[in-house]
This record gives sequence, C-alpha cells and structure tokens, in this order.
Amino acid sequence: MSQLTKTKIRSMLQYLHILECIMTKLYKRYIEFSKEARQRLDQSFYNRYYKMIRYDKIYSTTGKFSSTSLPVYEKWKSYEFFKKENFEIFLEKLFEELDKQGKEIDEVLIAKNIPLLVRINLEEGFYPGNTEWITKSKAKKTNRIHRIKHPIEFQGKVYSARALAKEIGCGIVTIYNLIHQGKTSESEIMAVKLRSNNIYIPNRNAKTYEYKGEFKTAQDLENISRRWGANISRTLIIERIERYGYTPEEAVHKPTRTRKKK
Repeated sequence: MSQLTKTKIRSMLQYLHILECIMTKLYKRYIEFSKEARQRLDQSFYNRYYKMIRYDKIYSTTGKFSSTSLPVYEKWKSYEFFKKENFEIFLEKLFEELDKQGKEIDEVLIAKNIPLLVRINLEEGFYPGNTEWITKSKAKKTNRIHRIKHPIEFQGKVYSARALAKEIGCGIVTIYNLIHQGKTSESEIMAVKLRSNNIYIPNRNAKTYEYKGEFKTAQDLENISRRWGANISRTLIIERIERYGYTPEEAVHKPTRTRKKK
C-alpha cells in the first residue's frame, strides 16, 4: 500500500469521526459557541495533551517514575486517537459545569470552567481507566488536600491547621501544639473545641473536696459559688480550704470582705 493511499484512508477516517461528532448533542452545543471560544477550547484541549506527552518524554528518557516523569498509554501518544477517545468526555464535563452556573455562557465563563485531565491513582501513569476529566473547582479542592503540610482528620474531613482552628474556634498555635504533642485524635480535638466554647470539661486528675457528701473539684465549687451569688474564684476557694482551714461549704458561701473607702 502506497503512502498516498494511507494518507487518504487516514483523512477519510478523520472525516468520518467529525461526522460522528456532529451527530452528538454535545458537538451541536459546541458549534454554537463563537469562533474565538471554540479556538480557545481546542487549544486548551491540546495543551492538556501536550503536557501529558511531555511527562512521557521525560519518563522515556530517564526511566524513572515521578511527579514530572510519567508513562502514557501507547495509543494516546497519537493526538488524533487521544482526541477521538477524550474530546467528547471533555465537552461533557464542560457543559455539566456550565449548566451548574446557570449564567449566560460567554468566553470568560467558558475559560474559567475548562476541565483538567488528572490521574485517579497517583502511583500509575496516564492510562484508560486511570484518568478522568474534572472541573477546576474540584481540582483545586483535591490539590489543596495534597498540599496540606500537616493534614488532620476531624469528623470525617481533612483540615489544615488553620482551617481546623477556624472550625473549632481556637488559635492556630493551639492546633500546632496538638500536632507537636501528637494529640490529634478526635476526642482530644473535641476537648479543645469544648474549652474554646467555654464548656467546662472536668479534669480526672484534679484534686477534689467533699462538699455536702459529694466530691467536687475547685472548678465545680466556683460554679456553685456563682450560682449562689457569692462569686468566689477557685483560686480563693483553694486558698481558704488549704491555707486557712475553711470547710468547702464555708469557702464557697462566705462572701469576701469589702474594704471601706476612707
């Protein structure tokens, strides 16, 4: 078979593929875009392909698997074959995102929502079944999780130190202290959240005092004092009991002396 015949067959196949695309609803919506918008879409799709091939070239040269050196499915190295298998999915994701926006479609809106090609399993290269087209908003969320220096899982979500501090209402230094101390379990984070919201958590190791037949901590006694209107601080309650020999009942209910002004 001569080279001219092969070229004719290839051209015919490409023409048939174009006719097949025209019959789809996606392509009908695609040709409704302005010429500039279609050119931008085609260029963006090619850029995704070019970036993927660049990874493969580095992999072929070095033979090492890394974030910038990735193998590519052999047939996808041909742009025509890659476009035939992926362009329709590319358009589907684009229209899906545009429909969510509910706005009038223009070039700016199209440019902001052009899908990206990503790998599902980061331990493998670009192969059918291991790639998907996702929107930029989803990609940013995924990348943000991968970029977190100290990811912390709390209530089924992954947070950075700053995001977790905002979520539970405490300072970021408190979260870094938890990380350095290795106290990032859900129960320990919840305890910090409760303290940040002024919800008292009794300390199991705290010293207790017998008050009306029950054992109470100094914090419990302070709360009782507040309810009775005496407003005695726990520091003063401890000092009264341990230094001056007050009973817990006297330490809680006896009001402090107010000095008369001369």
